[in-house]
Amino acid sequence: MTTQPLFRANELADYYEVQALPAHGVNFILIDTPIDLQHPAFSGAQITQYNFVTGLGGHWPASMPVLGPHGTAVAGLLVGQTFSIELSAEEAKRNQMDVNSAVSAMLPATGLAPGAALHSLALSFDIDPKRHLAALDQALALAERLANAIVLIPRGLDAFTDEPFERARALTDRLRQLAKRCPVLCAAGNTGSPANGEPAYPANIDWGQASREDLLFAVGAVNEHGIPCAYSAPCHWAERSDDAISPTQALDYQSENAATLHAEYGDYLPEVSKTVSKRTHLSTDLVGCWGYRPADSDIAHLSRDAQMRQDLRALYCRFGGTSAATAVAAARMGHLLVEGTFDQPMRREQVLQVMTR
Repeated sequence: MTTQPLFRANELADYYEVQALPAHGVNFILIDTPIDLQHPAFSGAQITQYNFVTGLGGHWPASMPVLGPHGTAVAGLLVGQTFSIELSAEEAKRNQMDVNSAVSAMLPATGLAPGAALHSLALSFDIDPKRHLAALDQALALAERLANAIVLIPRGLDAFTDEPFERARALTDRLRQLAKRCPVLCAAGNTGSPANGEPAYPANIDWGQASREDLLFAVGAVNEHGIPCAYSAPCHWAERSDDAISPTQALDYQSENAATLHAEYGDYLPEVSKTVSKRTHLSTDLVGCWGYRPADSDIAHLSRDAQMRQDLRALYCRFGGTSAATAVAAARMGHLLVEGTFDQPMRREQVLQVMTR
């Protein structure tokens, strides 16, 4: 059997400017679907998982099945380790490998924050909304107790099924409290309608003018062409401005040149949403699976891009875009935090300035 790397971590770092940065002493608080603690990528990782699927914060039962791979994938980007996985010949060919037998392949993009501790507040996408509010209460308690805490919310919170305004106020209140104690990085996601009982992404809530102490940031994602991920079409993308960190194209440019961009890059222009807030967006250039919808004609000249999508789809999880970008931004922020780059207490203006470099 041959060992044929699909996409080595160092190649990913070279191409997408993503690198593993020591983060010893950082405490990531992840609100997402459950992490598969038995996944070989987490051998030796410091992970504590709390149960908000069937409980209200107790430790995760060893016998509990994992519900979906999204949380596992985000956790893998943060604290996972690279390892080999066996692929059948059929699976290998789906990953564009020219082989006639099974191969051993490397998992891409893991462990961007080595040494960090991860506290998983495990939720399901379709459970009692009260559990989502309880998870935010747990996050607040952890943020008050742990040093160098960074909260990640790379998903929507189903807190609006009934009595939408009451629960929306409760959600916003908890997020405000949390964002005054530590950074909260939220994926800019598909916009839900609270009135229809759909998930709402914290990044999409228009809170008005940000205060000096407010450390809640929306995280967007753009591809190598500067096209924002379809999940994250914010109102105020602007190159190197106060409202967006380092996106490489502005939405007004894309609107004016939509026909040209479509002809050149295919059918993956952003789905602009008027309801995304004017919150600051930290943006990364990490490519995402399913987030950019490249046309088939793009695959040939974007072979590395296609390779990355195939790797994530076959080996880890159908995720990417702003979910992956949230983990990448958090990893870099964690490293800068333990390096002493930020003032204490952290100031919003300085975080934006440092993360733009």
